[in-house]
Amino acid sequence: MENEKLVILVTEHGTKITQCEKRIKVLEGNTKDIQDLALSVQELAMSVKAMVEEQKEQNLRIAALEKEPADEWKNLKRQIVNTVIGVVVGAAISGILTYILSN
Repeated sequence: MENEKLVILVTEHGTKITQCEKRIKVLEGNTKDIQDLALSVQELAMSVKAMVEEQKEQNLRIAALEKEPADEWKNLKRQIVNTVIGVVVGAAISGILTYILSN
């Protein structure tokens, strides 16, 4: 009787061991999937970081391009004012010299 119980017990343990081995294989597969996912997330994070840096650089370039016409307009206005002042001063000096020389 006791031998039969031992045989049954050993058989049950064998079945449980087989089930545990199957579970371990599934868990190993899940672990590999999780590792692959973690690597993919890390690569994605690095890619996003690179894109953020590129976007910052592009924003700086765009700001410089947007500022350029404003700077050109500012310089043009300065040149116009300087030209008008030069013409007025030149005309005033011409008038004064003409007045002085005519007397």
